[in-house]
Amino acid sequence: QPQPQPQPQLSPHCSLSPSPSHLSLTRQPYHPTTTPQAMPLSVVVFGATGDLAKKKLFPALYQLCLLGHLPRGLKIVGYGRKAVDLEAFIAKQCANIKEDPRLPKASFTERIAFHAGGYDAADSYIALDATLQAFEAGRGSNRLFFLSVPPTIFGSVTEMISQHAVPTHMHIIASC
Repeated sequence: QPQPQPQPQLSPHCSLSPSPSHLSLTRQPYHPTTTPQAMPLSVVVFGATGDLAKKKLFPALYQLCLLGHLPRGLKIVGYGRKAVDLEAFIAKQCANIKEDPRLPKASFTERIAFHAGGYDAADSYIALDATLQAFEAGRGSNRLFFLSVPPTIFGSVTEMISQHAVPTHMHIIASC
């Protein structure tokens, strides 16, 4: 009787490639410039001026940086409907961060930028994509979008992201 084939040992970094009918898992060898820790990461926070971002999200992002769970090449972009004074925005929204001497608060907040635009305005998302591309500088990168907005506008935001702010050559990275 035939012996079962052993499962191949996957590297800890796998790529899920979407196709019209299914997702396929392919192995990617470890490479220090393409692993998630080495790749730039852009975190876009929709509703960044709100209470949830102030009380939970910015402190959590700080802790993830402190513990080394986010790459050094991290950019956080707050997204809101109205322009803000960046220094005042950071002072207000990062007020709940409990600073640790291992990561000065200033080292974290220097990674934060702000983008003003409508939640349903294509031109705002095109400009956001240009900002993210400038940060990514043609390197492989990942983008994380956090929606701290009312559920009634989730659909508009996700549609605009998918149409105007997703990189052309996107890979979904999964830890295996």
